[in-house]
Amino acid sequence: MPRPVSRRAVFVGAASLGAAVLGLTLSGCQSNASTLVPEDGERVSPSGQFTAEFASEGAGSDARVHPVIKDAGGTIVWADDERYLVRAHPLGVAWQSDEDVLWLLSSDIGTARVVQSNGVWVKDWEWTTLPPDIEALRG
Repeated sequence: MPRPVSRRAVFVGAASLGAAVLGLTLSGCQSNASTLVPEDGERVSPSGQFTAEFASEGAGSDARVHPVIKDAGGTIVWADDERYLVRAHPLGVAWQSDEDVLWLLSSDIGTARVVQSNGVWVKDWEWTTLPPDIEALRG
């Protein structure tokens, strides 16, 4: 009799597949793995004051993720209001190398940045130029 599969295992598998597709979509470069926020980990901002990670909802083919930014104490200071269906909308998330700016990269729904404005983190779709390190991630 087959063993039941946990929801976490199904989510991790779906998220890994989404990340693999995203990695191929954004760029063939293996250095992306050390820059992009992993589904089951976090990346520290350039200032060291914040971390970015994925929060998840659901399991299996309905698994949805959304990026969050936490302060040094672990408090969520920004959470994306969009929920990304892993299998349909792979999402790459990376800190800009020289500034606390979080970039959300998707080949299907576009690229946005998350910046602090008057002490509040906001998602901005109206950017004009990608920094070179983020451009390299997009390929």
